[in-house]
Amino acid sequence: GMYADVVLYSLGNINALSVPRSALVISTEGKYVIAVRNGKNIKVDVLTGNETRDSIEIFGQIQAGEKVIEHANDEIHTE
Repeated sequence: GMYADVVLYSLGNINALSVPRSALVISTEGKYVIAVRNGKNIKVDVLTGNETRDSIEIFGQIQAGEKVIEHANDEIHTE
């Protein structure tokens, strides 16, 4: 009946982008962030990687420097 909590530290993936945890939406449709492209909100499906208390690595069709909604949720209208 004994168990242990283990924390593993990783350097992460150099190809990953990192966003605030609040920018990631997890719904029945999957995991995504909401990017702002040409003035429109677009759902961008992502896979996730390493996490910290404040941020999470994402992989998907999103580029470094692209704007995402920091406090996203599944009620935000997207194109």
